[in-house]
Parts: sequence; C-alpha cells; structure tokens
Amino acid sequence: MTSDVTAEQYVRKVEEHCSAEQLELLRRHFWAGDPAGENPGGGDIDLGVGMGKILTTARPFTAMPLDDVERLLASPMPELRAGALRVMGNKAKHKKATDDERAVLYALYMKYKHKINSWGLVDISSHQIVGLYLLDRPRDVLYEMAASDNWWEHRIALVSTLAFVGRGDLDDTFRLAELLRDDEHDKVHTALGWLLREAGRHDRARLMKFLDAHAATLPRITLRTAIEHFDKEQRTYYLGMKKRLAEGG
Repeated sequence: MTSDVTAEQYVRKVEEHCSAEQLELLRRHFWAGDPAGENPGGGDIDLGVGMGKILTTARPFTAMPLDDVERLLASPMPELRAGALRVMGNKAKHKKATDDERAVLYALYMKYKHKINSWGLVDISSHQIVGLYLLDRPRDVLYEMAASDNWWEHRIALVSTLAFVGRGDLDDTFRLAELLRDDEHDKVHTALGWLLREAGRHDRARLMKFLDAHAATLPRITLRTAIEHFDKEQRTYYLGMKKRLAEGG
C-alpha cells in the first residue's frame, strides 16, 4: 500500500483547506445537530473545511486501508469523519466491490453510527453504504433505526432507501414515511420530503395516495419538498389541505 492513501496523508491534505470563514459557516449550518444545539456530538472539534473540499480531497484516497478509515471515522473532527464516509462510499459503490467488502463497510458504518450525527454526514454516506448493502437483504435494521430515540438514525433509515428508490423499489420509503411522518425533528422533516419526492418520480399515483391521506398534517417543509415536481394546480391543492386544517375547515 502506498503512503499517499494513509489517514495521516489525508489529514494533511484536508488541513491545507482550513479557513476561519468556513469554520463559522460549518458550525452554524452544516454540522449542526439541531436548532436548539442538542447535538450529542457537542465535543466535536471543527477544522473549518468546506464539504466540497472534503469530498474532492477524499477522491484519490479510495484505496485507503480500512484501519486508517476507522481512525478517521472515530475522530472528534466531523470533517475527517466526512472524508472517511466518502472513502467508504466510494469503496462500496465501486463496480468491482464484492458482497463481502460491502458487508465489512456496512459493519464499520453501524459500529460508528453514533458519530454520524449530522445531516451532512448522513446524506453523503447512508445510501451508498447502508442502502447498497441492504439491496438484496432483509431491511429490519431500517425500522430499528426508525424506532430509535436519535433523530440522525431516523434520517439514516430514510436516506438509505435512496439506493432502493433508484431501482424503483419504493416499499420501504413509503413504510418509513408512515412511521416517521409525525417526527418532531426538522432534519427528519427535510429528509422525508426529499425521499417522498424521489419516490414520486417513479410512482406519482402512490405518492398522491400518501398525500391524500397525510398532506394536511405533514410538516410544511416535508410537504413542499414532496410536491416540488407537481404542477401548480396540484401543489395548490395539497398545500390547501394543510391550510384548511389550520383554519379549522
């Protein structure tokens, strides 16, 4: 294994892109656990590197040994965890990746899912690592995460189904939507709208059936995102359901 795919080399590359401006932006937005500041990853130490730089820097490190990847994944620095997750995702989606290799990546992801505790970390990783692994396997773990007390596990469960949606397999997305439609966390609201929208691109009738039953009580951001690809008349109809409920009609 060559020296340019070690954790140490990756850290040095990332540190070249640190900036005070990015540090402030990331603390306010990208790594935020929730608006109340209740993210249990509060001991994190931010470097101040934008996500774009993190992901492009990780690209040449796909061959990094898993021991090194794990060291990054265990880091208190979310930027390094993001790099580890991108490397893992690149390994998982590689056309030559075997089932055994994806199983190892999945196990590592689940071991550290308590560290995948921001929406940014979830969204760059779960569909590639968890979703691809579960394509032809039982998916009970998604429902276990949906029943967790942790909002980021709910988001992992939802975003993981993006791997299925891309293949027209929509059942788990809609089942999880039923379970999580009353979730209290805004980071779950946004993910739910996103996945409903993508599922609706494959089966508009099924999405409309879900919305006919639940549009009036869905969080506004969930509903607005889910219907983004509808025409104006349809958007007005479903937004009107929510408005009529609010007005007691």
